[in-house]
Amino acid sequence: MWLPRFIDKARHHLAGTLEAGYQRAFCSPAGADGVFLSHFKLGKGEILEAIQREGSDEAIARWFLRRPDSSEGRIAAWNELAPNIGKPGYPLNRTFALGLKSLYAGCSDPRVDSGFTAIAWDEGFLDEILPREPVRHAESGPTARPRPSPAAPAADGVTITELPFNRLIGMEVSRREGSIFSLPGDTRYTNHLGHVHASALLALAEAASGELLKRALENGEYDVLPVVRRVEAKFRNPAVGAVYAAPAVSEADMQEFLAALAAKARSFLEIRVDVHDEAGTHALIAKVEWFVSRKR
Repeated sequence: MWLPRFIDKARHHLAGTLEAGYQRAFCSPAGADGVFLSHFKLGKGEILEAIQREGSDEAIARWFLRRPDSSEGRIAAWNELAPNIGKPGYPLNRTFALGLKSLYAGCSDPRVDSGFTAIAWDEGFLDEILPREPVRHAESGPTARPRPSPAAPAADGVTITELPFNRLIGMEVSRREGSIFSLPGDTRYTNHLGHVHASALLALAEAASGELLKRALENGEYDVLPVVRRVEAKFRNPAVGAVYAAPAVSEADMQEFLAALAAKARSFLEIRVDVHDEAGTHALIAKVEWFVSRKR
């Protein structure tokens, strides 16, 4: 754990292509790199020289395992320590707390409780290592990853896919397991590189978040007016062909949202949407914040 990631960063560092954010923390004693090097009694120069000399990942791993300070016991201790870096009582707890206020200021995911989960959240693979709990509303029972089903009607009785803009761009109810809306593979959606345009991905994500919100509210006792307040997007990989959107929100966030709406007649809810293309490439992580108020 950590060595393959360190090797990739080191190669970019040596080539002068490491992104600025990663470069600032590279081998810093105040970061996970520093904890890794200290644990295995490695110097920065020593490991960089070995990476240059050995070449392949396999050769570097063999060099690493030959070192007296890379014993099985020390490796086992590292694998136990590493996932806890940043937690109370473990290295970098204060650094992690500061990072949540700066580098990861947009993160409100309760699963992010350590340096490793913060990295996973930032780079878009947190769901792969810590799957979200399914969300169920007390009355209507929507899940965090709704199965394909007829889209919920909008306020005027028109389904979300039939809203004028969504109809214009050809948005469809998805037939793919785990997603709810899709856009077909068509050159009309592409950019100058032949990939699906960023605007198309964002439109799909916004609509999917609205669908999850409506399913949570459709059996409510009062009329509401939902509007998008903020959108945060991270484009991970180019998308090609048809694209599919899957929204999600935690049980705790949903219940807090519903309680505030009942008590104060207004509330906010942030919904995460992951968009993948037809080949399964993870193209977009979007966080759509909705402001919902009860109609007077």
